[in-house]
Amino acid sequence: MGVDKQVIEAARSFGASDMQIIFKVILKESIPSLISTLMINTISCLGATAIAGAVGAGGLELLH
Repeated sequence: MGVDKQVIEAARSFGASDMQIIFKVILKESIPSLISTLMINTISCLGATAIAGAVGAGGLELLH
């Protein structure tokens, strides 16, 4: 997965600088992937702490 090279080429042909391509093309195209990765990692972390709490290792109660 990544940004299609033709999209970057089109932005460059419209005169976009490297910084504009990074922030206005690459970052905007990758937001759905970043959100799904964050969601999967958050759910995995909560699941691991729930299992740890169930077996007596403390889980989330050790954070406060």
